[in-house]
Amino acid sequence: MLENPEQDKIFKYLVIGVIILSLIVFFKEIILEPQALSIPEISIGLSEIEIDLEFLRSSEIEQLLPFEKISLPEEIGRQNPFESY
Repeated sequence: MLENPEQDKIFKYLVIGVIILSLIVFFKEIILEPQALSIPEISIGLSEIEIDLEFLRSSEIEQLLPFEKISLPEEIGRQNPFESY
């Protein structure tokens, strides 16, 4: 098959390794049959949860998060930077 006996030995071990890895994957995926994940049941109903957001409209909270107007950047430089002076 190959001229060099050392290359033949490496090829033989690579083939054996690939066969062993394929058998491990086959055993794991086919024989063991992974089970589907299930979503756990939640005992709290959604109708029981109420969030009061009125405190966000208070003046103390509005002072903590001021919204500043963002100005457009000023034009700096020349129209064509590759044009000579």
